[in-house]
Amino acid sequence: MIRAKSFYKWAWDPIEGCLHNCWYCYARKEVTRNKGNFEPQFFEDRLMEPFEVDPSSIFVNHLADVMGNWVPKEWIDRIIDVCVLLPEHTFLWMTKNPLRYYDFQFPDNCVLGVTLESPLVWNRSELMCGLKNRKMASCEPLLGSFKGYDFSQYEYVVAGGILGKGRSKYLSSVKHDHVHKKKR
Repeated sequence: MIRAKSFYKWAWDPIEGCLHNCWYCYARKEVTRNKGNFEPQFFEDRLMEPFEVDPSSIFVNHLADVMGNWVPKEWIDRIIDVCVLLPEHTFLWMTKNPLRYYDFQFPDNCVLGVTLESPLVWNRSELMCGLKNRKMASCEPLLGSFKGYDFSQYEYVVAGGILGKGRSKYLSSVKHDHVHKKKR
């Protein structure tokens, strides 16, 4: 696991790789620098890592979209099994495919998250409404203004811009009582 300097303490990556092909993807750069490709891959040996740390908040797969349609159900089940066995941890999940959350049973220590990089994908937020678990949203990178959008279903919201001058002009448009704003 990777020690984080963020709103979560650890990043846990039993899966690396993604098929979304987002032009702004930081994970692609990190993984391809180390592995050479970004094809989804499951790392069985990493499943034990959360057992080795004190109770913490753990981001699940910051180097993949664990709910991508290409991720085998068995991989996701294995990760959820670890979450069930460690109720003292809080596991933070994030996806661009929230509809897939409905295919699984998550324990109460899982916070289900959705990536909302612009209002053009607000339909993802609407798909989160029927979920029973605690929820969060990540508005990063911010590619448009969320002025007037309702984030009240989320326990907290992360907002961040893209590297480079003038790219974070939408940060102030994300309104929520518990927003973590990342300035890059």
